[in-house]
Amino acid sequence: MDWEKCSDERLVAYYLSGNKVAFSLIVSRYQKSLYGYLYRFVYDRHIAEDLVQETFVKVLVSLPRFNDQRRFRPWLFKIATNLALNKVRRRKKYRYDLNACEVSDVKTPLGNLLEKEKMEHVEQAICKLSAKHRVVFLLRVQQQFSYKEISLVVKCNEQTARSRMFYAVEKLREFLEEKS
Repeated sequence: MDWEKCSDERLVAYYLSGNKVAFSLIVSRYQKSLYGYLYRFVYDRHIAEDLVQETFVKVLVSLPRFNDQRRFRPWLFKIATNLALNKVRRRKKYRYDLNACEVSDVKTPLGNLLEKEKMEHVEQAICKLSAKHRVVFLLRVQQQFSYKEISLVVKCNEQTARSRMFYAVEKLREFLEEKS
C-alpha cells in the first residue's frame, strides 16, 4: 500500500480500524503547516509548539466521533483555531519574535537586511489584525483554504469569510502604508 497517496479521511479510517501507523502519517503530513499557521496566530514559538501538540491530542481523542462525510483538513484546522483563540483570549499580548523571519533566495547582505525588514513590517501588521480577521487571512494566504473551507473552520457563511478577508487585506494595506 502506498500510504502517501492515501487521503486523510482514508488514514482516519485505517487508524480507527486499529492501524496506529495511520495517525503518525497524519501528524507528519500536517505538523509543519499547522505549526506555521499557529505561530503566525500567537507569535510565540513555544506556545505554537504546545498548540500543535494540544491539537493532535484533541484530534486523537475526537477521532472516534469524526464524521467521515466531512473533510479532515478543515476539521483539523478548526480544532487548532479554537485552541489558539482560547489561548489568545487568556493571554492578551504576544511578543514579536524577530528571529522567526527566515529569508531565503536573497543573495546580498544588504538585500537580506531589506527583505528581513519588509518581512518584519508584514508580520507586525498581521499581528495587529483582530483574531477573527487574522484567522481568515492566515487560512486563505498561508494555508490556501478555499472560502468554503474557511467558513467551515470559523463557523460563518462564505460571504462573511470573503468580507473578513477583504477587511484584513485593507487593514494590512493601511498598517503597511503607515510604516513606509
